[in-house]
Amino acid sequence: MNVNPELIAPCGLHCEPCPLYRAQHDEDLRQALAKRLQVPPTMATCPGCRPSQGSPTPLRGELCPTYSCVEERGHDHCHECGDFPCRMLQPLAQRAENLPHNLKTFSLLVLRRDGAEKWAAQYPLICKRYFQGKMVIGKGSVLPEDEKQSQE
Repeated sequence: MNVNPELIAPCGLHCEPCPLYRAQHDEDLRQALAKRLQVPPTMATCPGCRPSQGSPTPLRGELCPTYSCVEERGHDHCHECGDFPCRMLQPLAQRAENLPHNLKTFSLLVLRRDGAEKWAAQYPLICKRYFQGKMVIGKGSVLPEDEKQSQE
């Protein structure tokens, strides 16, 4: 897998699998996202955090403070900072069922441990566990297929 480093956001999100990023090249997806988000189709795409110089579409013209912080400190990713993890990566319950904001710290730790290529290969499963996993005390996030395998 060849990972474009420009599509790895400083906060640990991966732009490439994001529907807003993919909508740049998929008109049907762009139209569906525009309808779901109740925005014009031109606002239903995103080039990514780095290609937009820290102003991705969801921020509606604002500069991302996390992006600015990483740039000011001369890092590529938050995990390189001596203050990592900081409150900008603090998990929150608000909108957790819809946004990937709570997986950032875990994602950054996997990126630091495994490097970009292995991280990118794992990222879809990281997201799947975040959105579809069930928390099992002592085991962490468990997917329905994990439970089926353990019952066999």
